[in-house]
Amino acid sequence: MAEISIADVIANHRRGSHVVILQIPFEHEGKSIQAIEVGPFTLDHRMLWREGFYKAPSDLMNAVCADPISHKPFDPLLLRQLRNPDDERLEQTFMMMLPHEMRDGMLNKRWPGSLAGSDVEPESEEEAIRIVSQMRRPKAPKAPPEEDEEYDAPMEEDRGMNLG
Repeated sequence: MAEISIADVIANHRRGSHVVILQIPFEHEGKSIQAIEVGPFTLDHRMLWREGFYKAPSDLMNAVCADPISHKPFDPLLLRQLRNPDDERLEQTFMMMLPHEMRDGMLNKRWPGSLAGSDVEPESEEEAIRIVSQMRRPKAPKAPPEEDEEYDAPMEEDRGMNLG
């Protein structure tokens, strides 16, 4: 990996990602790892999360962490080699960048797909249906407020605009 510069950090920030510069760089498969790019998160990440594609937080972290110069994803085993304090700084950056829905799910231990194959038993069939429907389907947006029927938008000629 080439030396990372402040210009690289700024360019990544403008892409919607953050760069964690490692205090303890290390070698992985003959390459010097000096920094890790986190993000950007996309709608696709959120949709895959809702569908249970990511079975654990580490799967999602591997999907959004990359080389800050080439933007290519790292080998999943690379992140497991991070040492403290770099591992904590990476996790803090990751949590900060997570979309709210995903962060709340992670903090409240509601991870779509994690109940599949687990020993968790819902108390009733209705509870199971509720849990699965919340995991698989995003909440419906709130209805827009009712428009005031007495309000009429001014016409162009009322605003002093003569278009004709």
